Amino acid sequence: MMGDFAMRGSPLFRIHASGSELDAGAIRSRLTLDNERTHNDDPAYGFRKLVDVAQRALGTSSNDATSAVQVVNRLHACLRQIADRPLPSGVHRDDAGVVRLTERTLGWDGYVRLAFDEIRLAGAGYPQVTRRICAAIEDSKMVAPDDRQFALDRQLRLLAAGVRRALDDEDDIRGALVPDAQGVGSGADVVADERSPVEGMRFTRIG
Repeated sequence: MMGDFAMRGSPLFRIHASGSELDAGAIRSRLTLDNERTHNDDPAYGFRKLVDVAQRALGTSSNDATSAVQVVNRLHACLRQIADRPLPSGVHRDDAGVVRLTERTLGWDGYVRLAFDEIRLAGAGYPQVTRRICAAIEDSKMVAPDDRQFALDRQLRLLAAGVRRALDDEDDIRGALVPDAQGVGSGADVVADERSPVEGMRFTRIG
């Protein structure tokens, strides 16, 4: 599929039935090979590089959670743009509707996993990161159609499980799972509640 590494001598196409009448050169001419992945027609590569930035931010001695949150901002924006859009099926038909070519393509579930899986695992112990991921997923759920909700619900479930493994105190766990678009700064538990002037804060439990 787009972005795969092709070994020298490996097959680029698999032909079903007889291929004796096909022109191998003409087929190869419709496939572009290069030394590196590019952003042209390969949006997953952009996702991949953003995730790498977040992992480096969370996996170094400096542990820069703020940079990881900035990455989630961008990934959230990308997912929101495609959440309700049709994605290529990879199936190509001729004028008569007969399938002539099937290519592997990344689906919605794949983009969601690419965006969140590795950051979720690396950032489970960083409330700033987990809160931002919660906010990104909750917002994406508002625009994603019903058949794309499962992938987002799965991320919320796995995020909650990861936070519980990483943190011990129940208050910390609950706080780490509050959706917060700033990581820590705009969540319901840190914003002054005008309805409760004495306590000055309100808390929302998720999950």
